[in-house]
Formats: sequence, C-alpha cells, structure tokens
Amino acid sequence: MLGAQQNPPTEKFIAWDYYFPWNSPNVYERYPNPTSFINFLRWSYYRPRDIVTMLELLKSNTINSNLGKETFLLSDFDNTHFRRAYSYYLLGEVKDHLSFYYDPHDYEIFLKYF
Repeated sequence: MLGAQQNPPTEKFIAWDYYFPWNSPNVYERYPNPTSFINFLRWSYYRPRDIVTMLELLKSNTINSNLGKETFLLSDFDNTHFRRAYSYYLLGEVKDHLSFYYDPHDYEIFLKYF
C-alpha cells in the first residue's frame, strides 16, 4: 500500500522501512528483519483495518502537531495522544460488537465493570 504510492513504486518492505525506520523492541525470537511492523501487528490483533486506523491516527497526530515530518519514530508510536485515540477506536469496536447482541444498558454495565 505504501510502496504503490511512490513514484516509481518501490520494492516490497522498502517503503514501510522508510516511513517507520525502527525495529520493534522486545522481540525474543530471531527474525531475519526485525521490523517496526511487528508492533503494528501486536496492537492490531492482526486485523488490517486496525493497522490502517493506526496509520491514519499517526498521520493526523503529525499533522495536528505541525511537525511536517515524513517518517515516524518509536516515540510517535508510544505517544500518549496516539495511544488514547487508538484506545477510543478499540472501545468503539467493542461497543459496535456488543450492540449487535446486547442493548445499550449492557454496554454501560460493561464500562463500569472495567
């Protein structure tokens, strides 16, 4: 997705490492390329829509802070604003799933419980 937007399109994995030039911490297994994508997989529960949402949140965080940078660091991924926005997104996902089977009162009980 990122490589296709380049002119000319880049090879696999080159564009991702350009925008996210850091390796995931706490990787215990040996990987030939310990990329930052591992963090995205961990936080996304391996769902592509969650990865796209994280990319959008990182992008909007950068635009809102007027940094004008093209790449993202691990500190951007660990940023409080990013984590809070992503938590609200995940809470909305839980609410959507619960509202399919339960009424809104049950969702309020769920929130109070946690």
